[in-house]
Amino acid sequence: MPSDERGPGPSTIERVVAAWQRTQAGLAADDNLVSDETVVDVSLTEVEQSKLDVDTILRRMVRAMLYASLRENEAKELKTAMQQREQRYKTRGELLRRDLFDILILTQRERFVAPEGTISLRELQRSVVILDLDAVPDEYVTTETVRHPDKRKMHDDLIEGVVIAGATLSNGGQGLSFRRARSGDGVRVD
Repeated sequence: MPSDERGPGPSTIERVVAAWQRTQAGLAADDNLVSDETVVDVSLTEVEQSKLDVDTILRRMVRAMLYASLRENEAKELKTAMQQREQRYKTRGELLRRDLFDILILTQRERFVAPEGTISLRELQRSVVILDLDAVPDEYVTTETVRHPDKRKMHDDLIEGVVIAGATLSNGGQGLSFRRARSGDGVRVD
């Protein structure tokens, strides 16, 4: 800290330590933390009380937040990959099912018993096929009305002072923004 900058007062330090302790307590209550995020756990718990200053707390919490954010992104990528894989398996299963059906029809078999199970032909229930929805009489159609608020227009009008029943502007407030360091300046997340 530059020499002309005042350090935090006792009340501020107390609140920072309280936030640190809330974070630790919240993570301690997370039964999956040990198996999911050991780095987050270590970043936030292995601090000697004598070395507990505001910068250390902030540094460790930023590192833990970054690590959790990276894991979140990895989980999203994994989710996408698994959804694509699920679709591939579904497509393969449908292909196999169709071809098994064709083989049973071609060989005039109604069923086949394999060690894994039995496949058989069955009669399907008749179902309605819509050829032209616009041609279907109104008595066979239900209509849904979906209302979507135009928040951009509402925002602009509320800013101008227009009173809109059922809507108001929020108070705004402050949020936290985080920009990763550009170079390898000691920040490691592994």
